Amino acid sequence: MPRHPQYDATDRLAILLHGGITGIHGKTGLALLRFAPERCVVVIDRQTAGGDLRELTGIPMDRPIPIVATASEAMAYGPQTLALGLAALGGKLPEDWIPDLQASLQGGLNILNGLHTSLGSDSRLAPHVREGHWIWDIRKEPAGLSSGMGLARLLGAKRVLFVGTDMSIGKMSAAIAFHRAALARGVRSKFMATGQTGVMLEGDGIPLDAIRVDFASGAVQQELIACAQDRDVVFIEGQGSLLNPASTATLPLLRGSQPSHLVLVHRAQMHHLRDFKWVKIPPLRDVVAMYESIASAGGGFGSREGRVHRDQHAWFERCGSAIRGRKDRGGDWIADAGCRPVGRRPVAFKLRAVGLLCFFGLRWLYASGAKTCSYPRLPSACPVAVSYASAGTSPTVGLLCFFGLRWLDASGAKTCSYPRLPSACTGSCKLRLRRDEPDGRLALTMLVTPNQRIGRRGFGRG
Repeated sequence: MPRHPQYDATDRLAILLHGGITGIHGKTGLALLRFAPERCVVVIDRQTAGGDLRELTGIPMDRPIPIVATASEAMAYGPQTLALGLAALGGKLPEDWIPDLQASLQGGLNILNGLHTSLGSDSRLAPHVREGHWIWDIRKEPAGLSSGMGLARLLGAKRVLFVGTDMSIGKMSAAIAFHRAALARGVRSKFMATGQTGVMLEGDGIPLDAIRVDFASGAVQQELIACAQDRDVVFIEGQGSLLNPASTATLPLLRGSQPSHLVLVHRAQMHHLRDFKWVKIPPLRDVVAMYESIASAGGGFGSREGRVHRDQHAWFERCGSAIRGRKDRGGDWIADAGCRPVGRRPVAFKLRAVGLLCFFGLRWLYASGAKTCSYPRLPSACPVAVSYASAGTSPTVGLLCFFGLRWLDASGAKTCSYPRLPSACTGSCKLRLRRDEPDGRLALTMLVTPNQRIGRRGFGRG
């Protein structure tokens, strides 16, 4: 829900985007171009007609997509459906779009409407709809809704909800990227659309901001239960932000989805909300804590897996240690770290035990004065061969190994460095995790190079 009986999510699209290519309200059309370029045959924008879409948007495309000034000109490129690509302020229809809509209907196109303004009942448009064609007003409340009851917590599929520090910050884009990365790894994944753009892309979902608040969490719950059938993970498109005074959709999403995992989306170097500059964005650790507290208070976020990466990142931040690893790989990160098919335990949890072995092994090295120590064969629950070398290494460096292992597995990187250890452990530390062993086992090498003899003061501050 809603699912239009005649809409096919493979229709060739003309995107009506007047002023949206260079303005700030074209996110619907730009998302269609980014995530479904193979379906987009022409863009209608009188301001940039004749321009190069790739240069104007920065969106990579395998083929050029023309920009024309009117819907009449767009007919030459063979579209089947006209998608309204502008997320206008308040969801209202710009009056100067009416001629283009009329021309589209007269030319035999269907219309995908994501605005709050209903077009199907507009007397200026209805007479022009040809037999067998349609106008789909996506932002209509579905029938048969009920209040939320927290039933999503009983689902076997992981429920990954995307939350943000502001509205229009990339929550849908992140969710789609994660979903596609999971599919590429054979994970039975589903993207759950909760806004008009996601519904246009996916062909189903819910228009959350068009649903009365009493039934909003129930609508999320109902859609999620349908999406989770025979799935390992559902990536739930986030809406709004708890920090934004104009946002109303975030809380029903948290309540209705009962998320097992949360992903916070933030734009780097953004310090205040875009439309409310007097609202400063708190430190991200505080934003994370806020979302987790609210999700947990409502019964969600109960999975230990959902907190692994939060705990590890918070630990590194408290220690003030710099971590060097592979650059951010978008959706690949979550697919590698936490979205394996049900029944396969993430390696990160097996590596916890290895980290503890490193901790106790370093204590032995420190007490004995030896320089090398190895565990050639670990229990079956820890398929990792471990060896490390040290010169007077403090046992507290084992804690760095413990958390570093978790980061290595989560990120998919092969090396992790601490170029500067805390003051009580002066020196440098490097971990290497090899994944190409002939027998499929992981191999870890740890090298600690102190600048001076490590003292016995314990773990100091960096």
